Amino acid sequence: MLSVIGLYGENFIIESKDNFDEVPGFKPEWKYNMNYYPDALFIRSGRRSHFDGMSEDYSSDILKYTYSRHMTMMYNTFFMFVFCSLLPARKIHDEINLLGGIKKNPLFLFLVIIVFFL
Repeated sequence: MLSVIGLYGENFIIESKDNFDEVPGFKPEWKYNMNYYPDALFIRSGRRSHFDGMSEDYSSDILKYTYSRHMTMMYNTFFMFVFCSLLPARKIHDEINLLGGIKKNPLFLFLVIIVFFL
């Protein structure tokens, strides 16, 4: 899943318009992927260069105006994968019920809630 988002995310993740689009001097190619789909507003790749390694994709000029939403989405996906693995990690003897005994450990519940909302 992370490989699909990392390698092809700019081809299917839709970017929404916001107040940044109204900034004087704004160029749509800074925020939107205009290479393959000029009419659609897809997210811009957060990679420094294209797959060929020769041409620059996300230059330092763009970083002055906007951040990489593509890499932010990758990080959030990775975090949710790790977070969701907390429940199966509690069971070490091939038990089927992942939620069994979860109320017996209030510290675990407290930490899961804090981590999820931070």
